[in-house]
Amino acid sequence: MKRLIYTSTARRAMSDTDIAKILSVSRLNNKIYNITGMLIYHDRRFLQILEGKGEDLNAAYRRIKNDWRHTDCKRLLEETIVSRAFSGWNMAHQNHQELLAQQQLQLVDIGRLIVGLSEEELKENSALYVFLKAFLSNFEMPSAA
Repeated sequence: MKRLIYTSTARRAMSDTDIAKILSVSRLNNKIYNITGMLIYHDRRFLQILEGKGEDLNAAYRRIKNDWRHTDCKRLLEETIVSRAFSGWNMAHQNHQELLAQQQLQLVDIGRLIVGLSEEELKENSALYVFLKAFLSNFEMPSAA
């Protein structure tokens, strides 16, 4: 199983209705392909976390990259995982205001780190990896002991 995290920029400001339409289609597709994850939208920026089988994630990411509503799609992290952080969510959504204060700060720091980095630099940036893992750890379920 894999986890893929990417960011992109909306071509225009998105309304709640726009986001609801994206979520509706995403949830349907994700249910079909057994993909789980979360979408965050703030200030024309998307951060999305996807979990599932590698080939299904790659196909979903290709569809996402070709979506006209956004640009500058950057893969931040792709890793092998043992269990899902979002096992109950075909596509959870939180806007920036709904995040905890610590998560908001981490999201801003992630945004600062990715500005101007190439996709190759993103893959090799250990600081970005640490921030993403810290952000994600706020959502992961504790493992059963």
